[in-house]
Amino acid sequence: MSQSASDMIKDIAVAIGLCIVIPALFHYGFEVIMPRPEFNSPSYATYNLIYFIFMSVSGLISLVAGSIIRMSGVGAGLMLGGIFMILMAYVSYWFKLYAAIKFVSLLLAAGTLGALGWYLHKDKK
Repeated sequence: MSQSASDMIKDIAVAIGLCIVIPALFHYGFEVIMPRPEFNSPSYATYNLIYFIFMSVSGLISLVAGSIIRMSGVGAGLMLGGIFMILMAYVSYWFKLYAAIKFVSLLLAAGTLGALGWYLHKDKK
């Protein structure tokens, strides 16, 4: 059954809203639990590492959850929000990562996105 134009616009609006709100929610939730230290303090590097891990894992969970949820606007919003959370994690810690870790993590990201794309479209011919 195809969607009406009105329903499609509503799904797009929900997806855009979630892809903005979900990363912001996790970012500020993290800062409430673990306030950001001063920039040059010794604990700043540890903070960035923990933020990187938290946002990467949360983004991956959101990405997978979005692929499982069958409501198109919500699922797409969670998937896009997950991608943005992973992007936020990498932006915060990219220059501290070794080249091999960058390569392996990007390889895993590409594989995960490819697998999710296949999973979402395997029944469509």
